[in-house]
Amino acid sequence: MARNVETIPSSHALEGGTLKNRVVRSVGTVIVAGVVMFGAVLPASATTEYPAGGIWDHGYRRGNPDYVYSNYWNNNVTWHRSSVRNANGVYVNSGWKDKSVWANASVWAVVGQSDSAYYDYIK
Repeated sequence: MARNVETIPSSHALEGGTLKNRVVRSVGTVIVAGVVMFGAVLPASATTEYPAGGIWDHGYRRGNPDYVYSNYWNNNVTWHRSSVRNANGVYVNSGWKDKSVWANASVWAVVGQSDSAYYDYIK
């Protein structure tokens, strides 16, 4: 199983920025984690990446309420899922999805704090 995490600041986010990446291997499981904190304060932010041949769309959207989201699609793996956790610790996941099915998760954002978006997959 592989996993990625990105910390997504809501509006009025942290000043300054850091970028950390690490790879951890244990008993055939690979966990890939990347944490990104943006220095710019953005009303909304979205990123699209292509891990393991899939599509991972994740970010922060303005609304009533504002929310953090993670959407992951992958036709190259057996199972995949997406999940989010807000700064208050509220966790939502899409559940495991089969090939060609979008995995969608969202939770309200905590203004002034950093929320997290994740994807997982099993080959």
